[in-house]
Amino acid sequence: MRLGRVLSIVNMQSWSDHALNLVNSTANVVAFIAAAVVLISVVIIYFTGSELTGRGKQKGAASAGDQANALHLSQLKIELTAALRAEQASSSRASQLEAELAALRKSDEAKTSRLSQVAAELAAAQRSDEAKALRLSQVEARLADVEAQLAAAKRADETKTLRLSQLEAELATIRRADEIKALRLSQLESELAAARKSEEVKASRLSQLEAELAAARRADETKALRLSQLEAELATARRSAEEAKGLVGKIEEQQHPRRITLEQRTEFLNAVRGMPTGKVIVSAFFNNNETHEVGTEILGLLKEAGFNVIEPVPLDFFTTSRPASGIRIGYQTTNSAPSHFTTLRKGFSAIGLDPPTTNLVNAHEKDVVEIQVTPKQ
Repeated sequence: MRLGRVLSIVNMQSWSDHALNLVNSTANVVAFIAAAVVLISVVIIYFTGSELTGRGKQKGAASAGDQANALHLSQLKIELTAALRAEQASSSRASQLEAELAALRKSDEAKTSRLSQVAAELAAAQRSDEAKALRLSQVEARLADVEAQLAAAKRADETKTLRLSQLEAELATIRRADEIKALRLSQLESELAAARKSEEVKASRLSQLEAELAAARRADETKALRLSQLEAELATARRSAEEAKGLVGKIEEQQHPRRITLEQRTEFLNAVRGMPTGKVIVSAFFNNNETHEVGTEILGLLKEAGFNVIEPVPLDFFTTSRPASGIRIGYQTTNSAPSHFTTLRKGFSAIGLDPPTTNLVNAHEKDVVEIQVTPKQ
């Protein structure tokens, strides 16, 4: 127990800086005083020895007391020598202690510096840990927010997907409804165009009737005479019609029905391709199956070529003309022909038919061209 205490006291590494400085100062003072005492002792011994030696030589023989003094002086010299050696050993030990003390000071300073550095690093590490903990808590909070946002985004995406499916279904329904409406609109437009054309024909006819009615009113005094003439002309026309009907029947029995071949259709379509088209009417000689069949084929050919066919079937007409081609082309105005009149003449000429021109037509519109099918000669 005592040995441990002694060792703890001797262990200078456990001393404080103040204790080490105090011990070092005390050792320096003691060493200086001891060196001064030793030096004074040496000087005294030297001078006293010299004096005693001189006195001994003067007296010659020394007495018993002098011998004792000489012996004592020798002892003192031996002690002085031992003291000098001890002083040298003390000086050497003091130097060694000073070196150890300096090393201890340096080690203590290094330890103090290292301790301060470690304390600073520990404080920095603690601050870093606190910052890391704070950053970790922020990251965790941010991660929770991100996870919440992600969940909300997923729910919103699912809602959008469901809404998109509903919108696609609604869009498909609307498209189908639009297609039905467009089809119905096309039908209504066609019906409206037909109605307009019918109204125009009726209006034109009404104008003619009004003009005829005005003329009839102005010619009331000649009505009876004109009526008689009309009755006579009607009788003549009926007889002519009966004769023509009989003649047509005989001609139909003698001739083969006319047909438009596939080659003629191709040549007609190639001839009119890229040229102007417009409104057309096809008329056929009345009570004549052959002319109506040919007129129906011509209607189909004109539709295929892009012409606007006003009447879906050939109209009846009567004429005494018998062109060699079996057809003739006409229009109402005599000033200028419609633009597609030339197109029709070119098409029929391309298939070997060279139709003559006439102004005796059923059409009342100026931009309508009429193709009249007559019996062949």
